[in-house]
Amino acid sequence: MKLLLVENYQDLSEVIFDFFESKGCSLDYARDGLQGFTLASQEHYDLIILDVILLHMDGFTLCQKLRQQGIDTPILMLSARDIRDEILEGYDMGADDYLVKPVDLEILEARIKALLRRHNTLLQV
Repeated sequence: MKLLLVENYQDLSEVIFDFFESKGCSLDYARDGLQGFTLASQEHYDLIILDVILLHMDGFTLCQKLRQQGIDTPILMLSARDIRDEILEGYDMGADDYLVKPVDLEILEARIKALLRRHNTLLQV
């Protein structure tokens, strides 16, 4: 499984990165929205983990731009802000799932597996 992690908090990024590497996943990391957009546009990923609050381009805008480009890679958004309107905005911009930080890594892994199962089923139809 190849993941793109777009997250501005380095400590959290390292924890997520180490957890999924220990599970045999391949990960790329972007610290800001523009770098995330570039990587997501140029590489194929099985799933994108996308923070909302990013430098240069916020996660909502990044998600929307990827969808406008026709990139249908599943996107799981992360946010420290548990605000109903922001969660709904994430879905409106094209996110497939949305988790509020702090996140339990095993729950994050389970949600990713569920998203990939649904996405792969849709690709087979």
